[in-house]
Amino acid sequence: EATEDRVFELVEPKVAELYERKRAEWEAQQLSKKSRDRADTKGAVTPLSEVEEEAEGEEGEEGAGEEEIVPVFTLQDLAPAVKKLERRVKHSCMERWDELSTAYTEGMRAVMAWQRKQRHEVARGFAAIQQDFVQFVSREDDRQDAVDAFVKTFNDFVDEFPDMLCQDSTKEELHLKADDLAVTLTEKTEARRVAGLQRHAAIVESGWLEA
Repeated sequence: EATEDRVFELVEPKVAELYERKRAEWEAQQLSKKSRDRADTKGAVTPLSEVEEEAEGEEGEEGAGEEEIVPVFTLQDLAPAVKKLERRVKHSCMERWDELSTAYTEGMRAVMAWQRKQRHEVARGFAAIQQDFVQFVSREDDRQDAVDAFVKTFNDFVDEFPDMLCQDSTKEELHLKADDLAVTLTEKTEARRVAGLQRHAAIVESGWLEA
């Protein structure tokens, strides 16, 4: 069976030959077309040498601009050359084509599968980060304990010294304790808010979202 190098050695000369033949045919058609155009305008056929010189001059003037790319041959033009190849060469080319198409298909499937897996992992990561942050901001603290302690102290005092509630000094003392409770709750709430902001900043600056 022919190897890959052997296939290239056999096919390359035929393709090059077909390319040169098509290019020559196209150049001849262009020269013939220009000759007919000049004959229609002047009433006489311009010699082929003059047409060639004019074509060379035009190519020199257009050299500084963009070169127009003209297709020399198409896939349909290769069909006759392919039919002339030996059976084993065509068989080897078909095997090579099947290998390339299979490798391309499998590679694209692997890439798509990796992308789907990546999206799934990213979604799971986002969900885990959100759940962790929600649990962090929803954690229990001792603010309720401070309120319960204040209420218990007040009730015990009322039960033990009910007559002192009418005294101004007692009212002032109870107001001071209420103010102290308010300050304590405010400090704990602010500390909790600062901790939440720090946790959020740590998540944003971790680099995981950008990755």
